[in-house]
Order: sequence, then structure tokens, then C-alpha cells
Amino acid sequence: FHSRWRLVLEHAFRNDPHVEVALGNSFKEVINRNSINGAVDDDVSTGTSAQLMALYSHHLLQKHTHRLSEEELDSLMDHLVVLFSYLEEKDVFQKYYLKKLALRLLQRTSWSSRLEKNMITKLKTVCSFGFISDLERMNSDMEASRLLNKEFQMVSQEAVVPMTASILTKGAWPFSIPTQSFQVPDEIRILTEAFGKFYKQKFASRKLSWLHSISVGEVKAHWCHKSYTVIATDHQLAILLAFNKAKAITMRQFQKHYGFSANTLTVILRSLLTSGLLISAKGKPTASDKKPSKLDTRFALNPRFKSNSFQVNVARLLINRQDQQSDPRVALRVQEDRKMVLMAAIVRVMKARRHLEHQVLLAEVMQQVMPFFTPNKSLLLRVLKSLLDDGEFIRLASTSTTDSSHSSVSSPVYEFVME
Repeated sequence: FHSRWRLVLEHAFRNDPHVEVALGNSFKEVINRNSINGAVDDDVSTGTSAQLMALYSHHLLQKHTHRLSEEELDSLMDHLVVLFSYLEEKDVFQKYYLKKLALRLLQRTSWSSRLEKNMITKLKTVCSFGFISDLERMNSDMEASRLLNKEFQMVSQEAVVPMTASILTKGAWPFSIPTQSFQVPDEIRILTEAFGKFYKQKFASRKLSWLHSISVGEVKAHWCHKSYTVIATDHQLAILLAFNKAKAITMRQFQKHYGFSANTLTVILRSLLTSGLLISAKGKPTASDKKPSKLDTRFALNPRFKSNSFQVNVARLLINRQDQQSDPRVALRVQEDRKMVLMAAIVRVMKARRHLEHQVLLAEVMQQVMPFFTPNKSLLLRVLKSLLDDGEFIRLASTSTTDSSHSSVSSPVYEFVME
């Protein structure tokens, strides 16, 4: 659609600059102010346009059944970046893009590393380095992890179970270090301790924190009429491995043994019940089995489990569900990030100018952050008020000035607090 209008501009209007500006403004209106974009507390839009662009890029860059060549995909990415250049809420796009990029890299579902790097290069043409630095960091983390795993495999050739680890830079990836304790099963603990010892020898000053909720492993299932390979997260594996020692286990026993919260355990059990690997120990599985809630409910392996594939991936079911549940929190994270960006911009402007009138300060701050997002004025004023109340960086220098018609007009003037 955009390409057709560009051809009209080129051939019918001979690239008239006035028409070009009007066309650009029209596309900005269509993309940023439409019926599907909502708002949260009048501060941060839900960014549906930004979210849809991120989801579309995810569709292009992940492995799937379409028969498009890399050249065709590259062309579609070019068109997407052109539309992205009109987007005002680029920070919302970044949050969703980071989430989906993390899934592609960790689940190894990227179409190719070359396309991933090309997309980042294209985004760099319309964004600053700070915008895409986390994206580049994530890709470089995966490359560094690949080399590190090669070295680990060379020094641990006697290991019975092969293992690879992805070393993720804290702050660059959309994950946080878990605060909930997890009693790791011995089968997994042996592997993590071996890699941890190897990593400590190479990087003595670094500390590893394991993200078991998104770590994935494989187990052989021999309890059915035929064997299957089950791909599961460490949390799901812990539940399945427990049945090596007992035929039926209650939810309360799982919670006591592994330290899961009730909500976390419910989600894990639901994923295994939905896949059919587990049933409630009362016998024939029913629809209510997929909603575990009572702590004394007993669970057992499903002896009648069947699958058309020898490989059963229950990890993706759980990780994708967690990804979907995190979507509503994106707007809140964006709002907090915007507050920090606005605060930094105000301090940066005041440090450079020392004294500024209220409206001039607001205008300069707006101009600095516009490449990333269009700030709501009420949010900007609240951030400015918090800085004034704190008094560490700026303070009120004057409460009024006189305009050109000599009438008294309230117009605060701020000054930068000298170090």
C-alpha cells in the first residue's frame, strides 16, 4: 500500500516536497491514531500498532511452513521498517520485539541468524544505538554461548548427559532473576553444577543465576505402550522425574518438595494435564483434570498417553503461555521506562542550559524523546514535579516573568543545582 502511494508521488507529483510531507503525515495518522489503539491511564498507549508490527516481524523471522526465500523475506522486512519509521511509540515496539526475539533465540526457531542481524541493521537506520543495543547484545550472547559450549563439551566428554547453556547478559534480556526458591532435582543439579564449576574457572568474578522456568531438557518416557521423547522445562521435568519414585503424588507433596508457590505449581500441572502426560489419580481423565486447585489432589502418569509424534514438546506450551501472560505488563514496564527517560532528559537539558523557563524546558525535553515515543504531557509534568520535590538536580528559580505586553504571567523558571 505504501509502495503504491510512493509510486504515485514519484510519477504523478514528481516528488513534490509538499505532497511528500502530506503523505508522510497521513501515514503517521493512520498508524498512530486509529480505532485499535487504546490507552492506559492516559500515559501509555496499549500500542496495538506497535504490537502488531512486532508480531508481524516475529512471523517473518521464525521458522514456519511458508516457502518464501530469504530475499523475499528481506524485502518484506524493508517494507515493515518503512512503516515502523512512522510509528510514534517505538519503545512499545521494542518491548514486544525483545520478547519475541528472546523466544526465537532460546527456542532456536529463528529462520536464520543472517536475517536476524539484517533486521537489526535495518532498525538501526531509523533508531538510535541505544534503541537497538539490547537486540545486538542478545545476538552476541548467543554467539558467545555457542563458543563457550564447544569448550565445555571438550572438557566434559565423560558426561553421560550432554548439556548446553545460554549465557544471557542481565538487563539486556526480558527476563528477571527468579525470587522464588526451587529445589532442583538431582538429575538437573548435577548438570548445572558441572557447568557452573567450568564457568567459575573461566570467569571468577561473574555469578550465574539459573532460569529454570525457561530452561529446557529432554527425558525418555517409557511408561506408555511406546517410548516418547518429552521436551519440557526444568519445572515440568521436576514433576515428571518425581514419578520415578512414586506412582501417585499430591499437589501438596509437589509444593513441599520443590518449593513452588501454589500459582506456579498450578500452571505447571495444568500444562502437563493439558498435554495428556498426567491425569488425576482417581482414574479416567476428565475436563476438570485440567484445572488443578485442591492441594490434596493426586496425580499420576497417564498410561494411555498417545501422540502421533515420537517427540512431545510440552515446554513450548508452558513458555508461550507465560509469554502471553506477560503481555498486559508491557504497558506498565513501558510507563516506568518512560519516567526514567523523561527524568534523564530533564536533567540533561538543565545541566546544559543551567536556567530555563517552564515552556522552553518542556519543548526541549519533548524534542529529545520524540525519536522514541510521544510523551503524554501529564506524565512529563509529574516527572518534573518529582524532580522539583527531590531538589537534587533542579529547583525553582523564579515564579513569574513579564511577557511582551507587560502583563504579569505565571511562568516558572528553573535552575540546575550545581554539583
